[in-house]
Amino acid sequence: MSELTIDTAYKELQQMLNEKVLLVVGTGASMAVDIRFGMGALSEELLKKIPCQIESDDKSKIQWQKVADKLQKGIDLESALKETNDKFLIKKIVQVSGDFVAELDKMYKLEILDNKIEVPIGTFIRKLFKGLREYAPVLDIITPNYDLLIEHCCDQYKIPYITGFYGGIKKHENWEDSKNQMLCIKPGRKRGKGKISPITKTKQHIRLHKVHGSLNWFYNGSDKFEDNSLTYHNFSNNTSIERFIITPGDSKYQKAFLKAFDSFANANEAVKGEGAFVFVGYGFNDDHIQNKIVTEILDEEKPGMIITKGLSENAEKLLARSENLWAVYHISKNYNQVSEDETLIYNKEFDKPLTIKNKSLWRIEEFSREILESKNGNI
Repeated sequence: MSELTIDTAYKELQQMLNEKVLLVVGTGASMAVDIRFGMGALSEELLKKIPCQIESDDKSKIQWQKVADKLQKGIDLESALKETNDKFLIKKIVQVSGDFVAELDKMYKLEILDNKIEVPIGTFIRKLFKGLREYAPVLDIITPNYDLLIEHCCDQYKIPYITGFYGGIKKHENWEDSKNQMLCIKPGRKRGKGKISPITKTKQHIRLHKVHGSLNWFYNGSDKFEDNSLTYHNFSNNTSIERFIITPGDSKYQKAFLKAFDSFANANEAVKGEGAFVFVGYGFNDDHIQNKIVTEILDEEKPGMIITKGLSENAEKLLARSENLWAVYHISKNYNQVSEDETLIYNKEFDKPLTIKNKSLWRIEEFSREILESKNGNI
């Protein structure tokens, strides 16, 4: 093994970003805007709101008490909700979670669109989008987040995007029609005295795979649809319309959701076609998302990089298995911890992580400036 240098690290990261990348955006990217987008704040909201929502249902009360006991002992929300299977309780958890995140999202929407703030992940997405080639005009993004921060950023920067829905105010899921919106007809080249045949091309755009649903997705019985006009509606009153989102935990509700939804199939197709993977603020705690990607990294030896403040235990395990996976981070259980304004870069082929002083590259906005805008890079 050898010692990792800053030149080698930068070169490897920049080379990877010259590939056709698939971007995976986790909760950490939203928490960079407001920490309340994280699981800690959602846990507090559920502890506060759920008891009064289920006081008339004894079965839900018994099951929720078990969840509450775990949360109060410091167990994370995903683990605390893992055994939850009561339909009425799950419905209320979805309702409270969706309304809570919607209120947060609403707070930042106008500030983003009015250019009063820049969302860190938005600046990164914009730079990746500008680097798209004509022969590869699509940037695929997979996210478990059901907030609309990525969509707001796309609107802010006038970046076209699709989410698999098609129609008017009320859109229905149809990936083919959704993709066809991004086709355009352009004149072809004239050859000799023959006619000029038009050419169908794909516009540069983002294909956003929201595999846990979205604040603006709903269902009414078997009718699944997207409707922006309902995004910030409070669903505390009785209504047959419910948000189409997956909340943390592993329940039968999630399996039913996945069966009824095409987003996972399209996301898996996108995974197969990419040359490199970039994970931002993602903890590798979601088997629904990462199983196919991990297979591509380990079996197909595709390159990837993790950009995050703190490396999760699952991320560390994956780094230990892959020679092509890099991490740009700040805090780790297994590796030395550095001061607030320093960065660690790690790849298993080298003796130890590289420590970069006076740079916070684990912050995606600083990574964008330093790596994507570097004079030595090709992006």
